[in-house]
Amino acid sequence: MSDPDFDPPIYLGDFANEEGDDVCLEQQYTTKQYTVNNITLDIREYAYSPTNAGFVWPATYILCKWVEENITQLQNKRIFELGSGTGVLSIFTKKLGLDVTSSDIDTEEVTNNILYNYSLNSVVVPHIPHTWGTPFTNTPNYDVILASDIILYVNQYDNLLTTLRALMLPQKDKCYLLMCYKRKPYDEKLFFVKLVDFGFSCENLGRKLFKITLIA
Repeated sequence: MSDPDFDPPIYLGDFANEEGDDVCLEQQYTTKQYTVNNITLDIREYAYSPTNAGFVWPATYILCKWVEENITQLQNKRIFELGSGTGVLSIFTKKLGLDVTSSDIDTEEVTNNILYNYSLNSVVVPHIPHTWGTPFTNTPNYDVILASDIILYVNQYDNLLTTLRALMLPQKDKCYLLMCYKRKPYDEKLFFVKLVDFGFSCENLGRKLFKITLIA
């Protein structure tokens, strides 16, 4: 399966000009059609995103393929997507008839765009706005966690792993994370070192796919 064409996001930091004043930029939205494993999805993306949550990224397609290939073992499982971005993986997973809940950083812009895409594709998916490193309002209870391209921000590794522990601890004996990344951070090895420090075990499945479990 080849990845559909996608445009890189525009990251403008704090949107400051040479004088140090804030520059007000009007958000730019574009709706595209993506065909993922013969399922056509309408996805609204947006241009200006400090978290890069406004675009569909290539690791998503690898995870979609994995979900479809492993649909039998995912039936009757509670699935949680961490770092949903535009919501495309959760939409695809829901259209396969699976039980999925999405989550991404607790900002109005990210949340509203995810919910907009759910409406655009006529799916109902529970969504939990959650910023890594902060407590969950309710105790998580999931069997499988899916995540694509979540390790780009090296300075967020501790917060990310804190959130992963909170997600997996209630179902420690059976919950696992299936993670894929194709956007390479400048220090990806640090993530896997910290995984061990936070009590996780990691299995490399190939194709930049990793199965992560909590063992301590």
